[in-house]
Amino acid sequence: MANSEKIYTYQIEYDGIDGMGEIQFCTHTEEEAIILFNNWCREDNNMEPVPIKAIYTVYNDTDHDIYGELYAY
Repeated sequence: MANSEKIYTYQIEYDGIDGMGEIQFCTHTEEEAIILFNNWCREDNNMEPVPIKAIYTVYNDTDHDIYGELYAY
């Protein structure tokens, strides 16, 4: 389980929205990433959230540059 004081990049895999199939969110917890994903479905895509196929942490250079020592992988 992630340390809630650190920032992680969560990659979420999904089907049925935009043909991309994956999106990343930086948050402290997986639960926060799921909330952001659901909000993204509703607000940016004007649809109810689709099922998440997979969620996992990934390393992202840009996120590391932004968050520095707070960033974990």
